[in-house]
Amino acid sequence: MIGCLILTEENSRMPSWFNIKAKLIIVLVTVSLIPLAVVGWYSLEESRNSISREVFNHLVSIRDAKKAQITRLFQKNIADIRVLAKSSHIDTALDAFSSVVRDGEVDKTQFDYFESLAYGPSFLRFIEEYDYYDLMLVNNQGDIVYSTKKESDFAQNLLTGPLKDSLFGRSFKSDIDEVVITDFELYPASQNQVISFLIAPVETQSGTVGAIVLKMTNNAINEIMMERSGMGATGEAYLVGNDNLMRSDSYLDQVNRTVAASFLNPKNGSVDTKASRAALSGKIGHQIIIDYRGQSVLSAYLPIKLGRITFALMAEIDQVEAFNSIDRLQQLVVILSSIVGGLMLISAYFISNIITKPILSLTHSSIEIAEGNLDQEIKVTRSDELGVLSENFNRMRLSIRNKIKEIEENREALREANETLEERVQMRTQELAHKSTLLEAVLGSINQGLIAYDDKL
Repeated sequence: MIGCLILTEENSRMPSWFNIKAKLIIVLVTVSLIPLAVVGWYSLEESRNSISREVFNHLVSIRDAKKAQITRLFQKNIADIRVLAKSSHIDTALDAFSSVVRDGEVDKTQFDYFESLAYGPSFLRFIEEYDYYDLMLVNNQGDIVYSTKKESDFAQNLLTGPLKDSLFGRSFKSDIDEVVITDFELYPASQNQVISFLIAPVETQSGTVGAIVLKMTNNAINEIMMERSGMGATGEAYLVGNDNLMRSDSYLDQVNRTVAASFLNPKNGSVDTKASRAALSGKIGHQIIIDYRGQSVLSAYLPIKLGRITFALMAEIDQVEAFNSIDRLQQLVVILSSIVGGLMLISAYFISNIITKPILSLTHSSIEIAEGNLDQEIKVTRSDELGVLSENFNRMRLSIRNKIKEIEENREALREANETLEERVQMRTQELAHKSTLLEAVLGSINQGLIAYDDKL
């Protein structure tokens, strides 16, 4: 009884979460949710990897297509200037204009006369038709003897004048023997625009007599790089030079990272990322990087080599946009997991009730038996192990009750036997006491007789 009270007190002190029902709920929910979580995580990872591969493949396709277009553009430019340099009237025009430009001075009358001939109109039609900024002729002495624009560089000397330290001046040689493509630079003579130069030798039977020069802006490159079909809201493709400055305008930062803004303010307009460094070092690849805005992007990159020039070409898209469908799927998985988890919790509660109800009934009955109540029947109608246990529990209860009843009956018989024995002992004692009294009376009489007999003698 004391042990029962101690057990009851311990059970009353036991935390509610520690009972078998709570444990069973935790086990059922855990066993159900862990596979669900593993499957959900694996599905999300596979989806993320699949989308990542798909996005990278798309970026690589865009990157390679842009490279092919840029390469074709420069091949076309080289073909244009080669055809122009081999034109039959170029050497004649170069000789004519060289005769009217000397030491920075221009004979305007003679110049206008020569330009009014077929030279001027044909040159103008050429740059308008093929979208060049300017066409110039330079003689072997380095004098710019003709320009369709006639900007401040006209009539200057590339070898000795102010332009000798420019990229244009450094790229020109009096003994030029092949087409030269220069990188882009800020060119003050052309209203501080970013200009690249195509320089081709003009040759005659007697040798090289000078060069024809085409000035190019980055408009044609921008037209290629800014075409954004299939690139979404944050996709862009752009070029970066060895100086980390833009060679095509950025779509996402049209304030600091246009070509002009980048050259005018290199501090704010430069691009120095993992992808640009890799491409400028000659590597081809794709990876997730931090771009010039500090955003995580998927980037596909490669170098473009045009003679001695190397550009880094990047095709990129924000990781947030690229994985937007994954984020939505993740939210859906979380919602579905929450719903399934709730349903599993409810199911676990009902299952635990089904399993623990007979156990709780047996527990309650054991407490009743421990407290001496052996008349309450354990009512668990099941055919499983718990049913067998409850049936045996009932048998044990009845066995204990019968044993206790038998003990009680034996105790009663013993009590009655004790009472009968006591009565018999009492009666025997009374009989002995009576006999003792009679014996004493007889002995007294005998003693008196003996005394009287002695007296007579």
